[in-house]
Amino acid sequence: MIYAYKHLTHRIEKFNANIFHFFEQLFANDLAAYDENVLLEVAFIPIVNRSSVSLKNNLAAITTAYHDLSTAEKLQVQQAFTANADIKNLCGDITALPVKYDALPDGIKNLLKTFLTKLWEDFPLNDLLEADCGTVQDHFSCFVAATHQRALICPFCGLNKLKTSESVNRDAYDHYIPKAYYPFISINFKNLFPICHECNSDEKKTTDTLYKGADRRQVFYPLDTTYQCDQLSITITPTEQYNPVNFKTLLYDINWSYTISLAGNADPRLTSWDEIFHIKRRYTENVLRYQTEWYDELVMRYKRELNKGTSFVAFMNEIIEDAEYQKLISPFGMLRHSYFEFLFSIPDFEVKLNEALA
Repeated sequence: MIYAYKHLTHRIEKFNANIFHFFEQLFANDLAAYDENVLLEVAFIPIVNRSSVSLKNNLAAITTAYHDLSTAEKLQVQQAFTANADIKNLCGDITALPVKYDALPDGIKNLLKTFLTKLWEDFPLNDLLEADCGTVQDHFSCFVAATHQRALICPFCGLNKLKTSESVNRDAYDHYIPKAYYPFISINFKNLFPICHECNSDEKKTTDTLYKGADRRQVFYPLDTTYQCDQLSITITPTEQYNPVNFKTLLYDINWSYTISLAGNADPRLTSWDEIFHIKRRYTENVLRYQTEWYDELVMRYKRELNKGTSFVAFMNEIIEDAEYQKLISPFGMLRHSYFEFLFSIPDFEVKLNEALA
């Protein structure tokens, strides 16, 4: 993860809170029939009644289906609700076990899946809900606004720009823990994040973030307030001895790989990040494509600085400092930084660069 998002307190979260309130009251009262005065917040009742088919009828059906379950089955549903509500814990603690739809009782799982999925797909359902909670577009505009956070590039790859708060349209929202597999997370905005099209549609797709096959895995929590992005290092690591001749195509000519570390250390979340979003493969593809342009840029800038009397060390430090600054604000920023750091780590690179100018 290139950087962590900052959570936005927004009125759209009231929708999830109202749905959560319904389930909490459902579990507490176990009614045989739907009763809006018991199960719903007072302000939510007219909103539900405005959407009689998509909301009210589904809530009534869930009420009856839940009541008809056995005591053990009701406990299964309650445990799924509690476990899946804590997105942060599910990301960071592999002993925290989420519950999938497949693990729910037959008498209610398909009903819940259809209902909870449609809550996101059909939002805002009606004009009263939109007036009360706003729209996803409004949430996006506030979420990526410069007054809230510095969200200029996709944090899941760093390769693509996000749309701005002034944009007419918005980037897609990713269900970080996929709504297709897990109940009670489809409208939880601690599980919904703007993401670039490439990460969402081409790479992550329907990947189960929390599991690789049968193995539970730890992943980055996109709202982690403790995440220090300046500790992330994505480094080009040669895997053979080499004697560079043509720097323009050097990475085509030698064997190498990317090493990803956090504060200089391996971290299981880095492995998961790469598995889910295919970071190393995508970085490799792009650095091979752009290395010639970046090298030509470097030579051009070096020639200009030499004419000013700038030393090689001062020039190197300036290039790295500029690249460091661009990592969080420019597409390919992290990639360029790793490429320039690699070049400057090559023995006698100053000599080679002077030869290129000659």
